[in-house]
Parts: sequence; structure tokens; C-alpha cells
Amino acid sequence: MTLSLILSFIATLTFSLILSFNPVTQGTFILLIALTSTVILLLISS
Repeated sequence: MTLSLILSFIATLTFSLILSFNPVTQGTFILLIALTSTVILLLISS
């Protein structure tokens, strides 16, 4: 469980580095981060 959370966090950081170079996709990436953090919080609380 902890390993999967760490891997998903690393993947999120990787995508952030890639998408940060494109201003158009920054808004979309912010939505992805919000969804990802929500899912992680739901997994932790359950």
C-alpha cells in the first residue's frame, strides 16, 4: 500500500515536470493532481 502511494506520487511529479513546460496543459494537470490527491486520501481513510 505504501509502495503504491510512493510510486503514484513519483509518477505525479514526473508528469508535473513534463507538463510544466506547456502552459496550456497546466490547468489540466492541476485538475489531475486534485483528482489524484482525492483518490489517495480516500484510499488512506478506508
